[in-house]
Amino acid sequence: MSPLPLYQRLHGTTGAPAERAGSPFDPDQLEVLVVDDVPTYLAARARSLARLAELVETVVS
Repeated sequence: MSPLPLYQRLHGTTGAPAERAGSPFDPDQLEVLVVDDVPTYLAARARSLARLAELVETVVS
């Protein structure tokens, strides 16, 4: 978790031993997709769930 000092303070572990590890994910597979027509507000989640599931299926297959 980053920034580490912030999360150590929030969890009461300031000064505790800590270690940073590299990401296990291939940076070439990193992608950010913006979908502006599917609302994710709590009140709209039930309505948008089918469309969101469809989008996820499209991306992973």
